[in-house]
Amino acid sequence: MDKSKLTGVIVLMLSLVVHFFCFSGLISAHPERLLEVDSLNLSDITRSILSGVPVASWQFPPSPYLFPEILFHFPIAAMVPNVVMAQVVHAYCLSLGFLVAQAVLLRYIAGPKVVGWIGVSLLTLGNALLGTMIDHSVISPMYHFGTFVALLFGIVVLDRALLSSSHGLGWIFALTALCVLLIFSDWLFVAWFVFPALGYIVLGYMFLGVSLQRTVGIFILMGALIGVVRTVPYLLPNAFSPQGMSGTGFSAMFHVLSAPLESLRRFVELGVEVSAGQTQVPVALGAGLIAMWLLRESSVTDVKARFGYGNRSIRLALLTLLILGANLFVVANHHQAPARYLIPVYYLPVALFLIGMTGLLLKRCSQALCYALAVTLLVVGGLKAQAVWSTHVTIKEWVSSRFDIACFDAAVSQHTLRNGIADHLQVRQLNLLASGDARVFQVYGGALTPFWFQSSRHAYPERFDFAVINQRAKQAGGLTRVYYYLNESLLNERAGPPDVRVQCQGFDLLVYHSPKSISIDREFCDHVGLPCG
Repeated sequence: MDKSKLTGVIVLMLSLVVHFFCFSGLISAHPERLLEVDSLNLSDITRSILSGVPVASWQFPPSPYLFPEILFHFPIAAMVPNVVMAQVVHAYCLSLGFLVAQAVLLRYIAGPKVVGWIGVSLLTLGNALLGTMIDHSVISPMYHFGTFVALLFGIVVLDRALLSSSHGLGWIFALTALCVLLIFSDWLFVAWFVFPALGYIVLGYMFLGVSLQRTVGIFILMGALIGVVRTVPYLLPNAFSPQGMSGTGFSAMFHVLSAPLESLRRFVELGVEVSAGQTQVPVALGAGLIAMWLLRESSVTDVKARFGYGNRSIRLALLTLLILGANLFVVANHHQAPARYLIPVYYLPVALFLIGMTGLLLKRCSQALCYALAVTLLVVGGLKAQAVWSTHVTIKEWVSSRFDIACFDAAVSQHTLRNGIADHLQVRQLNLLASGDARVFQVYGGALTPFWFQSSRHAYPERFDFAVINQRAKQAGGLTRVYYYLNESLLNERAGPPDVRVQCQGFDLLVYHSPKSISIDREFCDHVGLPCG
C-alpha cells in the first residue's frame, strides 16, 4: 500500500472513531429511543424465537419489520446476550447503514474514480457532525429508519433498473426483490418509495428516453407488487392490517379524492410546519440541490435524454423532490401524522447535502486540500464527540431511574413469584431487563383478557401470582388508560385484595400467595382498535 492510500486509511479509521463517539453520545442522551416498548419489540421477538418459541405464535405489529430490522438483529441477539448492549449495537449499526448508503449514492453519482478513502472519510465526519443534530430516529430500532436506509439503496437500484443498458433484467429483479421485502415489512415503503418511483418511471419515459415497453413493464410490476404483497397478511394467522391500523386504506384514499383541495391544504401546512420546526431541512435541501447542480460535470451521464436529465445527479435531485412531496402529502392526510413517518423529510436533504458537497470537494479541490479539510473536521468532530460523550447520563443510570428493575427483582425473589400480568407499556422492560426467571404477560387492562398485540401466545399460563400496576399509565387519560392500565377494582373482584403490595418507582407489584391467584378470561384481544371483554 502506497503512502497516499495508507494516509487515507488512517484518516478513515480516525473518522470512524469520531463517528462512534458522536453517535454513542446521542444514544446515551436518548436511551428512551432504545428501551421504550416499541423499540424493545425487536429484542423480544428475536430472543423468543432463538429460544425456541414458534414464529407462528407471534402477533407481529402492523409493520412487522422483518427486513431489514428483525433479520439484521438475529445475529446481534445471538452474539450479544445483554439486551441493552444489543440494542446499542443495533442503533449504532443503523447509523453505519445510513453512512454506507450515502457512500453508495456518492459512488454512483460521481463514479469510482472520484470517490476514494478520503471521500468516505469526509462523509463519515459529516454524518458525525450533522447526523446527530437532525432527529433521533437514526438510533431507534423499529422506528422505520431501517426502511429509510433501504430506500437510499433503492434509489440506485431504481435508476439502474430504469436506465441500464440492454434489458436490465438483473436490476429489475433486484428492484422487485427489494420492493417485495420492504412492502411486506413496512407499509410506509409504499409512500416513501413506491409512489415516487412510479412518478419517476413516468418521467423517465417522458424525458429520459426510456422505452415504452420497459416503462409499462416496471409500472405494472410495481403496481402488482403492492396488491399481491399486501394481500398476503390477510391469508396468514395472527396478522394485523397495516391499512386498517394506520388509517391508510381505501377510506383514506377516497377521502383524498373527494376533498383534493383540503388534502392539498394539509400538505402545504405540514410542509410549512416542518420547515419552521426543522430549519436545517430547507437549508440542507437547498444546499444539497446546489451542490448536486455543481456536481453535474463530474457526474456520470449515461443516457440520451432531453433537457439534460441524463446526468445522474440531476436525476437524483428530481427523484428526491418526488420522495419528499409524496412523503409530506401522505403524512399530511394521515389521521395521526407522527413525526417518525417523516424520516425522509428530515434525513434525505441532509444526506444529499453531504453527498453533493463531498463530491464537489473531491472534484474541485486538490488532494492536499481535501486531506487538510478532513483533518480539520477530525479535530472539530473530536471536540464535539468529547462534549457529547461527557455531558450525558449513562444508559444504566437512566434504566435504573425509569424502570425500578432492582425493586422488581427483589420482590420476585423474596416472594418466589413465577407468572405475572402487566400492561403493554411495561411488560417488555420487565421481561427483558429483569434478572430473575419470572415471566410477565401483557393483558388488556380494561377487561383482564390476554392482550396479544406485539406478543406471543406461546406458553400462556392460566393463572398468575402477581400483577404490576403501572402508576404512570394510571395517571394518564384517553386511550393509554383504557387499553393499558390494569383495572385494580376488577383484580380485586377476581382474586381479592393482594397479600402483599410492593411499591417500586413508577409501579406497584401486587403479590397473591397460594392458593390465591389471578385468573383471566381466555378470550384474546386480537385488535387494539376493538375493546375485548
